[in-house]
Amino acid sequence: MSSLLTNKRYELLHNCGIQLLHIGRPLAAFECLIEAVQVYHSNPRLWLRLAECCIAANKGTSEQETRGLPSKKGIVQSILGQGYHQKIVLASQSTQNTVYNDGQSSAIPVASMEFAAICLRNALLLLPEDQQEMKKDNGLRNFNQSGSGEINNESSETCSGKPHEGERYLVPGPPSSPLRKQELDNLRCSILAGSAYIALALGDNLMALNHAENLLQQPKLSGSLKFLGHLYAAESLISLDRISDAITHLNPENVTDVFLGVSSNEQDQGSDRGENEQMESSGKQILQCYPNSVTSARAMMLFNLGSAYCLRSEYDKARKCLHQAASMVNPKEIPPEGILLAVYLELQNGNTQLALQIIKRNQLLPSVKALSSDVKKKPMFQSIQTVQPPPFSTVQRK
Repeated sequence: MSSLLTNKRYELLHNCGIQLLHIGRPLAAFECLIEAVQVYHSNPRLWLRLAECCIAANKGTSEQETRGLPSKKGIVQSILGQGYHQKIVLASQSTQNTVYNDGQSSAIPVASMEFAAICLRNALLLLPEDQQEMKKDNGLRNFNQSGSGEINNESSETCSGKPHEGERYLVPGPPSSPLRKQELDNLRCSILAGSAYIALALGDNLMALNHAENLLQQPKLSGSLKFLGHLYAAESLISLDRISDAITHLNPENVTDVFLGVSSNEQDQGSDRGENEQMESSGKQILQCYPNSVTSARAMMLFNLGSAYCLRSEYDKARKCLHQAASMVNPKEIPPEGILLAVYLELQNGNTQLALQIIKRNQLLPSVKALSSDVKKKPMFQSIQTVQPPPFSTVQRK
């Protein structure tokens, strides 16, 4: 029994780490997986799981930021002074350039965002660049792992010129099953999305933009990752003061699907079944902080688009985007950034009392009602519900 446990120790650590990650215990999962990766260091999916542990351990209050604020305490940081000189200090929503490791070396294996970036770089390096490299790399690894010159069935089929489509692009992923072509495509997309998110969190906007654009160029990209790719690209472009380019990413028409799973239309559909089930099960846990419909995702795009227009002082366009987004979601689902945007626009327009009412009620209802009552009086607002921002294509992030 002791010999069996010794042989299976790292497999048990790997499986235990995956289970702990899926039940929401990222730190415990990290401790297990960091041990397993010492043996299974050639598994790109294991490096991705380590990065996911780091992200989950450092996400903070991301769920609260996306579910909306339950009370005015969420946007009001403090109140200073009394009477006529009383001032309301609004809370800042910016979390960029946060220092996660307090000067600690990024190479130290701790659950930090810096170490997550290293994990994802390792994962990308382990993925073959193209199909030809995939075949050569697969044959070399099979030869090395077997310790002899024996050629497995896949290699013999490739040499005979009659390989099966589902068996052609196997890449080892110990202790799990080998990764096939569609799994590799899905894995690459997940790694690029995670890399863009981490780069944004660390303030590396150029690297985030590079990863996001690379993600959007992937041929087998799921709707959910396409949505995130546009958001990450837009945020990095805004940080780089490229507002016009960011606006092209925030077009709500770019969102056509927000399904959290992966599409499988190829013959190797069965090989992805286990991974799909894991993604769907984990997706159920994050629905509270992720748009659960295309309408909600497009509303999020419009909120961000309004913010981008504000940066160019195009307040009329920003106001239209804000009200159109507010009409697409439940008032309780409006994010705090949307409320702060409404306050900013009213202050820019000189409507101090209306801005105070929005802060007091912590909702956009006063503005929406005022807008709807003006529709019959002012033709300029007749197209509010169906307004289409000027010719642009896509962008936005949470």
